[in-house]
Amino acid sequence: MPRIGELVQWNNKGGYGFVRDDAGNDFYIHISKLAEGQLRPCIGDRLSFQIASGRNCRRAAINVAVATAMPLPPHSMRDVKRMPDDISRYKNRSAHSGRNDDDAADPARHCY
Repeated sequence: MPRIGELVQWNNKGGYGFVRDDAGNDFYIHISKLAEGQLRPCIGDRLSFQIASGRNCRRAAINVAVATAMPLPPHSMRDVKRMPDDISRYKNRSAHSGRNDDDAADPARHCY
């Protein structure tokens, strides 16, 4: 039976983190256990997962999928200064404040 929880910690370099279910239990999650086609999760995302026994008989999340994505914040000034020259810095920022089709197409998307 799938559980729902919130991603509370994520190490993007190592590809692992912890998801906390609604009862307050933490489960280890590794990027290799994401369902096929899923992007890396961001802290605050609601995840659907199942539980299995991981290393040292600790409970770990498997078959992990993003149930509800946390909206991305608008770009900071640091991000705007780093944008390529062909992108207008004055473009309507509300278009970049949430996830869109560009996020799904870019597997290297990052969270702020």
